[in-house]
Amino acid sequence: MLLAEYGAVRLRLDGKGGSLVPVLREMNGLSLGEARLGAADLSEEGLISTFVEMTLLAQGLGRWSVATTLVSSQSDPRGDAPRTAKPS
Repeated sequence: MLLAEYGAVRLRLDGKGGSLVPVLREMNGLSLGEARLGAADLSEEGLISTFVEMTLLAQGLGRWSVATTLVSSQSDPRGDAPRTAKPS
């Protein structure tokens, strides 16, 4: 319902870095398998959800020095109008 009303954003990585698996496990308490799947999704096309959820994830990744970009899904076949979340 929130996605239908407010739209979605895509969170993408800016460049390549180290392994996201330990970062996602620590941040979200994921199992090894869940973290591997999440890291694969994020490393490829990115993750899509609400602006708030993706902003919180971007901020958390920034604390681990992982640079990301938020892109409106409406302007995104491959990345117009990015909003970059810089590491904190």
